[in-house]
Amino acid sequence: RERSRTGNLTSVTLRHEISTGSHAPLKGSFPGWSTIGLTTPVSISISELSTSSQKINLFNNQDLDLDASALEGFLQQLAERLAVQDGFTVVLVNDEMMKEYNRRFAGQETPTDVLSFPGEQDWPMEAPYAGDVLISVESALRQTREGLLSELKVLSLHGLLHLLGYDHQSDDGEMLRLEATLKKEFRLT
Repeated sequence: RERSRTGNLTSVTLRHEISTGSHAPLKGSFPGWSTIGLTTPVSISISELSTSSQKINLFNNQDLDLDASALEGFLQQLAERLAVQDGFTVVLVNDEMMKEYNRRFAGQETPTDVLSFPGEQDWPMEAPYAGDVLISVESALRQTREGLLSELKVLSLHGLLHLLGYDHQSDDGEMLRLEATLKKEFRLT
């Protein structure tokens, strides 16, 4: 990943290996945009929500009928409820892409429903960035009880808590209790 910064604009070049082993760049200029990288060239619809203290990005590279504004609104409300000051990104991916990330970063050979990647500050002057949450839409569809949008909200909540430093595997239930409280507040199952 190559990045350069000019004023409020960040130019991002993502280089990735595809199955043939060749390198294919994805280039673009997006205000304040950061992500961990994409493994396949895709068409991405980008939505950005801004407040005075944070940027929330939703990248949907899946061809699905989804009320993105409802998910964006939820992400904004969740960030406000948790007093999140740093920007973050939620990326909707497919099982194949999720399996690759799960293999590469968690050593697991199967897809999972959600992965979180805490952000890194590359430049001293850049805005604080909490990180990226990847959600497999296919996994969300398989496990949903209340519809896709509801499941995406649940998985976004789970992933954001991880970005904020919570870890259900080592925190004696603190994350799961907070997650249950937030699900109740937002009327999620």
